[in-house]
Amino acid sequence: MSAQSPADPLAALSGAAAEFLGPIAGLLVQRLAGQTGSFIKLREALALQIENPRDRERFRQKTQPLLGSGWLASTLTKAAPAQPAARPESTALPNRGLARREPQLLLELTDELLPCLGHHAARIVNEQSNGCSSRVQLFLKLAKIVPDEKQRRALEARALSDHRQRLS
Repeated sequence: MSAQSPADPLAALSGAAAEFLGPIAGLLVQRLAGQTGSFIKLREALALQIENPRDRERFRQKTQPLLGSGWLASTLTKAAPAQPAARPESTALPNRGLARREPQLLLELTDELLPCLGHHAARIVNEQSNGCSSRVQLFLKLAKIVPDEKQRRALEARALSDHRQRLS
């Protein structure tokens, strides 16, 4: 990351976060930008989504140059972009199945599982989505690891419902 101000600071932050959180990072930036109100708080909220302390620190170091940019004060007073900015082809993430096709689903699942998985929810949902070719697969994978019985049953019910819809 260069010391110069990036053309789109939220996209730069999203790109840095994607290295550690995967494709859900852009949606997290959008959601958290409206909730945090400042770039510094947004950056820290994203850092807290990264479970590994070394990776969390690498993210902070990588995004440190963004803090010195002149746009810092006004960035989050504007509405967050409607769509996450596309990453340059050279740094594009590998196709991660469902995460690429349905990032909104991953964000919704993260919100639903936040109470039982805590701040690791985004990472867990993203990891579990790797290799899933369908929503049913993802729901069942998550149901196996969710500690809350009620949430587990809800995920299994969603899997069954989706499966039935695909068959009809």
